[in-house]
Amino acid sequence: MNNYICFLLIMGFLSLNASAQGKKPTDTHSVTTAKEDHKGIDFHYDWEEVKKIAKEQNKYIFADVYASWCGPCKKLIRETFPNERVGDFYNENFINFKVDMNETENKSMNSIFRVRAFPTLIYYNPDGEEVYRYMGFRPAESFIREGRRALFDKDVLAQYEEDYKNKKNKKSSKFLAEYINYMNNGGVIKPDVVETYLNLQSKKDLTNATNTDLIFEATLDVNSPFFKVLQENKAHFEKDKGIFETNMKIRNMAIMNVQTAIQEKDDSKFDQSISIIEGLTLDNKEMLNFQLKLDYYLKMENWDAYKRAANDYLADNELTNHSLLNNIAWNFYEQIDDKEDLAKAEGYARAAIKIKSVYNNHDTLAALLFKQGKTNEGKEMADKAINIAKATKKNFKSTLDLLEKYDQGMLKE
Repeated sequence: MNNYICFLLIMGFLSLNASAQGKKPTDTHSVTTAKEDHKGIDFHYDWEEVKKIAKEQNKYIFADVYASWCGPCKKLIRETFPNERVGDFYNENFINFKVDMNETENKSMNSIFRVRAFPTLIYYNPDGEEVYRYMGFRPAESFIREGRRALFDKDVLAQYEEDYKNKKNKKSSKFLAEYINYMNNGGVIKPDVVETYLNLQSKKDLTNATNTDLIFEATLDVNSPFFKVLQENKAHFEKDKGIFETNMKIRNMAIMNVQTAIQEKDDSKFDQSISIIEGLTLDNKEMLNFQLKLDYYLKMENWDAYKRAANDYLADNELTNHSLLNNIAWNFYEQIDDKEDLAKAEGYARAAIKIKSVYNNHDTLAALLFKQGKTNEGKEMADKAINIAKATKKNFKSTLDLLEKYDQGMLKE
C-alpha cells in the first residue's frame, strides 16, 4: 500500500530557518522603547509613540500582537525576530511594535487590533491605516517576504514603470536599484530591468556592498539574470551572507524550478535544478536530489527513470525512512514487471518492515510476493498485515482485495 506524500510539501521547501538566540524583554505597552540584545528587530512598546514616529519618519508600522503562553509566538521570538537579515529589513522599513495581550493592562488594546488568535502580525501605513495582516509563525525568509508584501503598492509600481521609460533613468544605477527593490516587494521582477542594471555594473561592482544586498534579496528564481551573478560569485555571497543562508536560498529556488518543471513537463528545467543542487555546499544534497528525482519521475509517470533512480541510489545508500522505502516498493509493484526489479522491490519492502513493522509495509510486501508468484508467503504476509490493521484499528480492505485477487488464480506458485 502506498502512503506517499508529495515530497515537496513535506519539505516546506521555501523555509529558511537560520537564526540566532535573542533575549526577551518585558513586554508591556507602557514601556516606551527597548532595544533587544541581538541583531534582530528593534521593538517599541508604546502604541501612541509608535504611530507618532511612523508619521514623522513616513514609515510603515509592523505590530506583533501575541500572548506569552502561545507556542508559535515563542518560536517567532526565539527564531525569527533575532535573525540578522530580518532585523536589517524590518528596522529599515518599519517602526516595530510588540504587545503581549496576555497582560491585564493590555487587553483593552484589542479594540485597536481586533485579534482572534495568536500570533497576529499586522502592518499599517504611515497614516496608521491597516494594509495587511496574517496569523502564525513564519521562518526568516518567509517573514521578510510578508513584510515586502505589506509595503507593496501597485500605484507606486506604476509610477516606477512610467519613470523607467525615461532614458536618463535607464542610465541611473540608483533609480534602477530602487525600481528592482520595489518590484521585489510585489514578488515579480522584470528581467529586462535587471539586465539594464547589470549592463551598468563593472565586474568589480557586482560584489560591492550595495550589489551584494540587492542581488541576494532580488534573486527570486533560477531564471533571473541575477541568479547567474549569485552562482558565479557564490563564495563571496557565502562569506557575506553566510554559507548556510546562501546555499539554502539557491536550494529553495532550485526546488521551485522543479515545481515549474512538473507543471510544464519540462525535463530540461528539471535537469537544471538537479545540476544546481549538485553544486551546493549542503550535507543532504544527494538525498535531496534523490527525492526530487523520485517525485518528478512519479509525476511524469516515467517509470523507467523512476526505477533507475531508486535502484542506483539504494545500491549505495541505506535508507532509514521506512515510509519512503515502502513508497518505492509499492510503486514498483504497481508499475514495473521486470523480475529482477521486483526482487529488488521485495528487498526494499523487507527493509521497511525491519525498520518499522506497520500495516502499510506488510501489505506492500504481500503484494510484491503475490506478483512474483510467491503465493504461500504472500498469504502469510497478508494475514500479518490484517492482524496489524485490526490491532491498530486501520482499514484493511485493500489487503482483502489483494487476497481475493490472487485467490482467483491470477498468479500461482
